[in-house]
Amino acid sequence: MYLSNRLPTINGRIPFKSFLLQIPDDSGGHSLFCLAVTVRSYGEPQRELSIGNILENRRRLQRSLRNRTSSSTASEASDEVSTLSAKDAAFLEKLYLIMDSHLSEEDFNVQSIAFEIGMSRSCLYSKIKTLSGEGPQDFLQGYRLNKAMELLKKGEMNVTEVSYTVGFASLAGFSRSFKNRFGVPPSAI
Repeated sequence: MYLSNRLPTINGRIPFKSFLLQIPDDSGGHSLFCLAVTVRSYGEPQRELSIGNILENRRRLQRSLRNRTSSSTASEASDEVSTLSAKDAAFLEKLYLIMDSHLSEEDFNVQSIAFEIGMSRSCLYSKIKTLSGEGPQDFLQGYRLNKAMELLKKGEMNVTEVSYTVGFASLAGFSRSFKNRFGVPPSAI
């Protein structure tokens, strides 16, 4: 983790410290976060604790979004998801509605999502990566697999029906992806 501090002033009067954190992510790149902390009586340990708490809350939010499906009710949504801004929450609700309406289409992809939501692919990538910590393709596949887990737990469909319902073209590909995500084959659910 790279930490850089600067001590700027506002109108030459109120000093505050801003921290630029560069954190390695799963893909080998770096995510940048800029945090501003007013200078008060915080010592170094307190400041590090505050930054650590902010980053841990962000990780919890991303984990929660990765495991969510549109059928999750507001009461099931974690406290982390409720900390989203209204704009981000509206974006996610629209994204979940779009993914639900095209869930069984095997050729539904990131380009289709970008077109439906009215964003460029690069803007969509940035938005989803910022919110979930995953790229849009991984987010879509994770969403499909989470939906598959819900359907399998209900017990109303067999594995083959579920795989086609959530948009996988082959049963073997579905089983492999499911096992990679959840650690167990879909037939064990």
